[in-house]
Amino acid sequence: MYLVDATTGAKLVNEYRDGYQAGGTAPPHPAAAAPDSAPERPLASVETLPDRLGSGLALVFVGLNPAEYSARVGHYYSKPGNVFWRMLSASSLVSRDLGCEDDHRLPAEFGIGLTDVVKRVATDSTKVRPAEIRAARPDFERRIAAASPRMLCFNGAKPFDTMFRGVRPRNTWGRQSVKIAGASVWVMPSTSGLASGYHEHIPRVLEQMAQELEARRAAS
Repeated sequence: MYLVDATTGAKLVNEYRDGYQAGGTAPPHPAAAAPDSAPERPLASVETLPDRLGSGLALVFVGLNPAEYSARVGHYYSKPGNVFWRMLSASSLVSRDLGCEDDHRLPAEFGIGLTDVVKRVATDSTKVRPAEIRAARPDFERRIAAASPRMLCFNGAKPFDTMFRGVRPRNTWGRQSVKIAGASVWVMPSTSGLASGYHEHIPRVLEQMAQELEARRAAS
């Protein structure tokens, strides 16, 4: 990801390795931008982003950890250049265009939740080490069990690959052969702008999940 210094406007660049995030930045999309009504908070006052969860959800998107920019404005995937909201809005999982300011409405309106494995704000997510991910796993799985979703989707492969070593063949996306708290598990490329080289795979994963959820509803 990259951060923009609020004083100088300079870009601070950090690259992810191993295909978790790579490539150049994508152009900002209005739905991905932070709302004007959400002022940034000093980092010292930012603890983490609260989970957007509920009980009996259809789907929960799982990130690695809250990014500093998103934590400052208080909304998931709010960094300009992150394509999460644009991709979600274009999918069959939701029925209208959404932006980061809608994150708290997702559970009640669409049965979709948002969380992270590690609830620590980090400017550079490459510094979230595998040991920290493994240590956070029990609490993460307790939160998922409480929400009891039918499906989970990891936004980016790093946390999944750390928890389930050797399960996902490299650079393959979609449904995986494991479950978490009874939920089927999916992995899609990170929606960060720095993962733009992998974004072409995201719509397919979203549509496959939408089709599976629709099939389950039809069968119930």
